[in-house]
Amino acid sequence: MKNAATRLNSAIATITAYGAANPASTANATWVAAQLTAWLVNGANAAQHAAVSALMSQNGSLNRPGLTTRHAQRKREYRRAEILIEAVLLHELHNVAKDRIENIAYANLDNEMRALLADARRQASPFVIDVAKADLTTHRPLKIGISIGNHPDGGPGTITCFVRCIATNATMLLSNFHVAANSFPNGAVPIAPGNHLLGMPQLPGAQSHIIQKAGLNGGLFPAHKVADYTRGMLRGAPVGIDAAVCTLLPGVGFVNSTPEGVAINNLPIAPAVGMVVWKRGTASGIQHGTITGLGHAGATQYNPKFGGNLVMAGSIQVTGNTQQFQIPGDSGSLLIDVATNRPVGQLHGGGGQFGLATPITDVLNALNVAIL
Repeated sequence: MKNAATRLNSAIATITAYGAANPASTANATWVAAQLTAWLVNGANAAQHAAVSALMSQNGSLNRPGLTTRHAQRKREYRRAEILIEAVLLHELHNVAKDRIENIAYANLDNEMRALLADARRQASPFVIDVAKADLTTHRPLKIGISIGNHPDGGPGTITCFVRCIATNATMLLSNFHVAANSFPNGAVPIAPGNHLLGMPQLPGAQSHIIQKAGLNGGLFPAHKVADYTRGMLRGAPVGIDAAVCTLLPGVGFVNSTPEGVAINNLPIAPAVGMVVWKRGTASGIQHGTITGLGHAGATQYNPKFGGNLVMAGSIQVTGNTQQFQIPGDSGSLLIDVATNRPVGQLHGGGGQFGLATPITDVLNALNVAIL
């Protein structure tokens, strides 16, 4: 097994070469290579690199004897960098479904990721993602459409919007369950039938820490912690719901608008075929599309710890105006009516030009919250 620095340098060389050979992607490739280079050299001297690389060359736990806290952080940075470059290349070279890439990344299935990447290189297609739109910013106050994750290795996913708990009046952020729960231990998360809510007592061994920005976007714990996971739901029927709410920490401010300053109306509107919509995702920025179907029932590929494939009934189908409508990191994005800026749905799946969303009223009712 190659040491970490060698593997990361190889990834930098690969994306740089791809950018040089594909003028349409040169700017994006340069940007990604710069992020990876920053990870490689950030705050590390030669001795520290040698120690971490030696540990990375062995198979084992992050908690192995001799692995200091600083070494563990550096090792995670290497792994995050590798996941980023592999996911980007998969989208650049081959239209691999967003959910499949996310689930592989979340589960750290390195061999499967590399196999997909090798296949992508053999079957190169013109699919291009505008990586430069990725939002790696630490936003205070919090805003809709920005990066969050469940510490230590969760995310990135996207904040849907901000809500009030009807029972307690607590202020919360809303996102997908698979975003807010994606660092939970294997076996901790049963898919819940009916309307069963999954709070911390139902998730043994789970961590509640929600950070903004997500760890894969450079977020750190506890410096970037903004909320605690409170409750969520993952079900396939009668309407598929993949949603969770997280209670904001005292003093954490928010605005129900995008980083670009676009505010949303807090009154939901029913979806309709032909409705023109927009969304703001952590990875893709602001994207526009059209609702092309209602009541869709299709399988979404979740991480095995969430039960694997799950048929999500009652989904809204959206066709985007670009190939970047729904890409890794956008999970949880709020689907919004262009004409009124009223919320329509919460995106939970899809990939590339296509998105799948749950009607927002179903999400709000299931979690007993209202948009602020």
